[in-house]
Amino acid sequence: AMKLSGLRNSPYFNKKTRDLLADFGPTISIITCTVVCAWVASRYDIALGFLSLPDKIAPTTARPWLVDIFQTPVWARWGAAIPAVMVSILMFFDQN
Repeated sequence: AMKLSGLRNSPYFNKKTRDLLADFGPTISIITCTVVCAWVASRYDIALGFLSLPDKIAPTTARPWLVDIFQTPVWARWGAAIPAVMVSILMFFDQN
């Protein structure tokens, strides 16, 4: 990925191709390495371990995903509103 990202300033290829390879360098590297790994594993009969995933996505405890805002104390609502306004202003300035 780093070699493909550094390709932007090299004399190889034309500018459009260099920019394309540099912009998508990490994606190209991940796809290439995945394909090569799968090919080598199937060619030489190597067993690869895969990450086990649960059947459904859920919290580990019996609770809902979202907290009911009206069940929280009033001081917690005001305490959360102040940083929320600050973050909203910061994101507004960051985007504009």
